[in-house]
Amino acid sequence: MNKIEATENIANQVIVFAKRTGQPVTMDSIWAAFSECAAGHRGSYLSASAKTANAYTVATLVRKHLRYDSHLLAI
Repeated sequence: MNKIEATENIANQVIVFAKRTGQPVTMDSIWAAFSECAAGHRGSYLSASAKTANAYTVATLVRKHLRYDSHLLAI
């Protein structure tokens, strides 16, 4: 898996959480997704993604995907 795939995987986890709960995305929620995935609670694939991806690149990708759902953005 390359860094782009890893970043997309973590960004998708953050986006799904935000849409499911209605909570805005913050850097704290991005770091929480990293922590949960890296610990292996979401499987080995997402664990490897969390160890490869960059949090600030994930934030940029989340902003890009949620630009039309601006009520979910706090970053």
